[in-house]
Amino acid sequence: MKTAEKGGLNMRKAATTLTLAMVLALAACGDEPPKTIKEIDSHILKVEESKDGGKTSLRVIWELPGMSASSDMTSATFGMEKIVKGIVTYFPNQQADEIRFVLNAGLVDHYGNKSRADVVEVPFQMTEIRKINFASDSFTQWDLLNLSGDTRTPHPVGLEFITEYCKEESNAKYARDFCLRSLKL
Repeated sequence: MKTAEKGGLNMRKAATTLTLAMVLALAACGDEPPKTIKEIDSHILKVEESKDGGKTSLRVIWELPGMSASSDMTSATFGMEKIVKGIVTYFPNQQADEIRFVLNAGLVDHYGNKSRADVVEVPFQMTEIRKINFASDSFTQWDLLNLSGDTRTPHPVGLEFITEYCKEESNAKYARDFCLRSLKL
């Protein structure tokens, strides 16, 4: 076989291999529904279910990306929206009365020591979540935040995250109820 023919054959083999790899990759990450709530979003660290006085609570611990306080909160709002939509869509028989999003941040103290801590906890009543028309383009992450209950800040830096988020004009305007309630204004 001539060198040019070998080169053409090798190119076809490479193209076929690449095409096959792409097809397999697409099939592997296709539209297969998640098997667990944790699989809905890659930022979910843990999902815990607990019962207290007859009420079932679903606690979703979500890892903040670590960019800035405002950016992390914005990221979290999109994550919360994706997760509640996923729960309603893929786990319609989930019997939790409420869902609590616990935002977990990477921290560095003034000595340079790194740690992780739960900084913000945002609760939602599942009765309200189930009313949302997720097919509608008019429902936003701001609307979702406005449906939340009283936000807790289990770590002092949590208040900074909410404050920075609510300083941005569009967030202050469209997530007004959330900002007022969370900052106790």
